Amino acid sequence: MKPKRLTGSYEYTVEMQASVKDLEQALRRDLADVIKSKMTDIILNGTAPTTQDPQHIQGFLSKITAVNFGTAISMASEFGEMHAEGVDGIHAEMENQVKSVIGIETYKRAAGVYLARSGEAGTTLLKSRSGGCYASSYIPDPDGTTHRQSAILHSAGSNGGMMRGDSVAAMWPTLEVIRDHYTKAASGGVVLTWIGLWDAVLAFRSGAYKHLSLIVSS
Repeated sequence: MKPKRLTGSYEYTVEMQASVKDLEQALRRDLADVIKSKMTDIILNGTAPTTQDPQHIQGFLSKITAVNFGTAISMASEFGEMHAEGVDGIHAEMENQVKSVIGIETYKRAAGVYLARSGEAGTTLLKSRSGGCYASSYIPDPDGTTHRQSAILHSAGSNGGMMRGDSVAAMWPTLEVIRDHYTKAASGGVVLTWIGLWDAVLAFRSGAYKHLSLIVSS
């Protein structure tokens, strides 16, 4: 693993600073959430590094080839069996050892469909027949033509994959926040720029992951 830059900035005016008490301190406190949010986005959607830009980290959605799950709009039964796709007898031996990250539209679809006999909603099945199922706003919207949306399964095993190192992310303790009130002084602007160093090796054990593509609307 080699350190890669993770940067961002806040920009505000001296008028805003005068109007909002402790504005800069609040932004600095918010920094941890901002970094976590950006890392989550990259982990899912990041593109592969190139010679021109080696700072990139390739995310799960492009690193793992998508497999179509179902040939029609997903019903409760599909949501009930989805996590079984991650059971391979090696990385996971049962459904409750498989976790997933799904899109918002997939979650909404699951919440609105039910098993005919039991009346269980698709979201109930996603929860009860897995080791955890979480909706993320960073999963891209469904494709406008196929109406398919991605879901990532992690066959985490009995210990949640922590000891196996299926994927690894690290952040160096060098986070720096630079306050620049000179560059945009003429317009009363203040820029807080933060620079962190991190790296991630995703799907190091590629067999522990699956990228499914579900039809969530007609």
